[in-house]
Amino acid sequence: MKFFYLWDFMSLAKYSADIPEYLRQLGIALVITSNTAGRIFTLSSDGHQVNQTSVRVRKPMGIALNGEYMAISNFQGVTLYKNDKRSTGLMPENPFSRLFYPMTHFVSYGLNHHDLAFTRHGLISVNTTCACLGQVDTYGEYGFKTFWKPEFISRLSPEDCCHLNGMAVDEEGEIRYVTAFSTNDVGSSWRENVMAAGVVINVQTGATVLDGFTMPHSPRWYNNRLYFFSSATEELFEYFPEQQTVNKLFQFDGFIRGLDFAGQYAFIGVSRLRKSRAFGFLPIVEKVIRPGVVVFDLQARKVVGEIVFPDGVDEIFDVKVLPDTESATVYDPNAPGAMKAIISESLISWIREDN
Repeated sequence: MKFFYLWDFMSLAKYSADIPEYLRQLGIALVITSNTAGRIFTLSSDGHQVNQTSVRVRKPMGIALNGEYMAISNFQGVTLYKNDKRSTGLMPENPFSRLFYPMTHFVSYGLNHHDLAFTRHGLISVNTTCACLGQVDTYGEYGFKTFWKPEFISRLSPEDCCHLNGMAVDEEGEIRYVTAFSTNDVGSSWRENVMAAGVVINVQTGATVLDGFTMPHSPRWYNNRLYFFSSATEELFEYFPEQQTVNKLFQFDGFIRGLDFAGQYAFIGVSRLRKSRAFGFLPIVEKVIRPGVVVFDLQARKVVGEIVFPDGVDEIFDVKVLPDTESATVYDPNAPGAMKAIISESLISWIREDN
């Protein structure tokens, strides 16, 4: 693949020559979180080059999208952003068609929110610390409200017993499946066997439908089937519930986590797994990996494009496709020199901080 380089705002990235045209033809932009780099990236295209922005956020992780609303989990809890078309149009010299401005923040320290989704039951996060699915409490009465927990978890406790991490939601907003590293009920005991204890659980029945995977992540319901990763073995799988069959689709190069779709293409986050006490023995740790996002053709079953992030961006946590989007950014009103938005039902205005 031929690569082009870009400088934009803070970060140097490189991408294969066909990436700008893929984004333009599909009419999409990408939002990407890096929990270790503390960045939210947005990527969009005019058909000739990829435009990139980034925002500093401490440990951004899961991304949820519902129309003009986007929620992103982070170290302090969950931040809700909104693209108000009035503010986008009135902002001076704004080059973006969608500008997601932070509207409110739901504080919940220590829950280690992983996947996040807008559902029929509200905004739900995978509360990894407490091994459950938690409803984000928008009234501020609690840090979270328990929505569901695996049957093998005897009680809620802040011990990360099984490393529950991923969540698949269908087109109707129902939560279908979750992924976990194990079915243990003892604090942090999932670390004892990360090579072959990973599971996929049916939330509606409570049954473990698939097991034996290595650090599974990012289950996603798409085209009437479940896609998910065996992340540490670099594999993408598809699962057909009615037939109860599972197929391996591809083996990638890197720890894969973060998955979304547009048409026949999957956009997949690729990470360089950190060396640690828990993961240092895994074979993938010794590999030379280029962190970023790959474009995978589900029909041809091959990688057709790649975006590679620079040194300092070692891990990708989540990838979200913004449909029908020419260009987009996540706005940081606390950045030096940034303007602030005043938004109500009848008023929209941008002001300088010194006003």
